[in-house]
Amino acid sequence: MDKPKKTFEFRMSKKVAELTQVVHMLFTRNHEKEIEMEALKDAYEHEIELVIKDAKNKISLLEKQISELLKNRQKNSEKQLDLKAMRDEYERKVKDLESSLHDEKTECQNLRDLLINAQGDIEKLRCGVSDQIVHKNEELKRKEVEMDKLRKRSAILEKNLKETEREMTLTMREAENNAAKLREEITHIHSALDDSYQTRESLHSRIKQLEADLKSYKRDFSRKVTETVANQVGRLSKSVHYSESEELEKLRKEIQKYRLELSNRDCNFNRMFTEKQPIFIDQRSNGAKTNGHHPNSATSSHTNGVTSASPSPQLSSAFYRRERSFSQIISLPSEDQKSAIQRPCSAADLGQLPKIAATYSDRAKISKLVKPKPLPREMLFSK
Repeated sequence: MDKPKKTFEFRMSKKVAELTQVVHMLFTRNHEKEIEMEALKDAYEHEIELVIKDAKNKISLLEKQISELLKNRQKNSEKQLDLKAMRDEYERKVKDLESSLHDEKTECQNLRDLLINAQGDIEKLRCGVSDQIVHKNEELKRKEVEMDKLRKRSAILEKNLKETEREMTLTMREAENNAAKLREEITHIHSALDDSYQTRESLHSRIKQLEADLKSYKRDFSRKVTETVANQVGRLSKSVHYSESEELEKLRKEIQKYRLELSNRDCNFNRMFTEKQPIFIDQRSNGAKTNGHHPNSATSSHTNGVTSASPSPQLSSAFYRRERSFSQIISLPSEDQKSAIQRPCSAADLGQLPKIAATYSDRAKISKLVKPKPLPREMLFSK
């Protein structure tokens, strides 16, 4: 702030010095011109006086000569003629001198007028310079007032800057303390994450093992269901004498037995699986939920410090629909099978095996029983 101030004062001092030099130069020139005009005037006046004095001397001399000539006219007429000629010549010279004197007077008058005009111009210049000096003084005063205001404002800004720096220092200290705390928390979180990753890896290995066991259980169940259906159809072809109620009762018992076996395996699997991570399997008997909440509800369990979310509602509902369709297929024989059981067998029918799937829907159901699709991994556990 001091450097611009010094620069401004230096510039203003320089301008004032230049204006002072200009004014001094103008005054010097005017003074020199006045002296020159006075000297010229004195020279002209002195020259005029000399000319007049010379003319007067010459006139007196001529008058004396004329008087002498008049006195001597009688003596010498020839001399009178010469004197007359000389007088005429001298008169002509006087006239020339008078005309030159008149011209000199006119020129002197012109010089006086020029001097008057120059004095008027000098007065105007003096007035203009004085006005400029007054204007510059007013401008300097105004600049000084502005400089005072700027100094006060600079002091206020410096004070605010110091307060802001102090507040920023406190804020930075608080931020550093918070950052240190956050670093400690991040370190704890990283250690917890490492533990959770290790636990997750162990859970994934356990889940893969359980999934393999479940697939083997499904394959065994599908094989047994296929064998049971084939055996039941063979029995129906060979034993026509059994009544319809007995056959239906036997089929119901067999199917109920396999249902119970599959339900027990599912319960065992769910019980083993929920020790690490919850999963929801619908029972095939009545569609009720076991070992957990309904698949549509969003739950989470904490095992060994790791948070495991429940399966998504879409996956759970899809799994639920799949299990229901599978249980409906193996629940009871279809209407075509009932009619085949009630219809008496002919000799041709006894000589060959009965057709298990006479229609397209029966063939589709049998293919589902023979080759059951494995459950997706997403339905068994959540990632």
